[in-house]
Amino acid sequence: MTARTYNRLTATAATAIFVVLSVILASFSARETTELIQQRPSTFFTDPTGARALLMVMKRFVAAAEPWRRPLNLLSLLSQTDAASTLIVAGPRLPITKSEAEHLERWLNAGGQLILLTGNGWPTRQRPAADDERAEPDIKTPEEKREEQVEKFLSRYAPMLRWTKPAKFRIDPASGTSVPAADIKLRWQRSFTQTQDLDIIAEVNNQAVAVAIPVGQGRIVAVADPTMVSNGSLRKADNAVWLVGLATTWANGRVLFDEYHHGFGQKRGTAELTRAFLMTLGVGACCSSPRRGCSTFLRIEGASDGSLNRSWQTGRAHWSCSRRAPACFKRPPRAV
Repeated sequence: MTARTYNRLTATAATAIFVVLSVILASFSARETTELIQQRPSTFFTDPTGARALLMVMKRFVAAAEPWRRPLNLLSLLSQTDAASTLIVAGPRLPITKSEAEHLERWLNAGGQLILLTGNGWPTRQRPAADDERAEPDIKTPEEKREEQVEKFLSRYAPMLRWTKPAKFRIDPASGTSVPAADIKLRWQRSFTQTQDLDIIAEVNNQAVAVAIPVGQGRIVAVADPTMVSNGSLRKADNAVWLVGLATTWANGRVLFDEYHHGFGQKRGTAELTRAFLMTLGVGACCSSPRRGCSTFLRIEGASDGSLNRSWQTGRAHWSCSRRAPACFKRPPRAV
């Protein structure tokens, strides 16, 4: 073998090894991206695990549907104009805060419907274990112990609710008061093992997949399997028909999809934050033309819980409005 032939073989082998290693590294990178980023039922994702298809279907059949990218304590109550009557929270990645949970309860009491698709009850905060709890021996796994120490949002309303572990996907005929037709089939992989005396509104294969929990004038529809809203499930079964029926039959039919707890909170610019801060200091009234009067002004009142209630009213401005005040906003600023 000549030196020239040897060099060619060496270069070819090195190139082949480089290509194989590149393919292996690329496969690992693609798998990590899919697991950490794309595998969540978000309306921003069009892959099989996303929920974009449900948003598009809702926009066609309900009064209004849009993503919600702000904390839940900013939800408008149903007594306000154009308030949503249904909130869909599917597989939230972020825990719900105490203030959000309290406002969500007020929203439910006022007549809202929360469709909560979760397999863990939606954690709120970490509760440290007591000394006597640590001393008791048990055979539970570390994951089960951590699961019990976390306070769950659903535990406030259904403390005995329990779930099965995820299994293989199945498509079975569904029954229950929330199922609009007898030939509806749902794609699922989890169900409830304990439902207490709750109202089971959807069953598949004699297993409860959805229960209704009354809260004041509203209710929580707890769905055991977050993947039931996924694009893959909607493509292969009648999950969309069932979910649209839950929204259209409740109050005004307006729907919000929670994206804030998927990590897609709405970002605010410096100018908007500065404007909102000035509003909290009382810089409320403004007029675009003192001669014609102000068409819109802001009133900020202190609520009983210390928060601020922002209400927009229409009318003519008073002549006490300063000529140096900034022009009226064409629309209300976004709350912070």
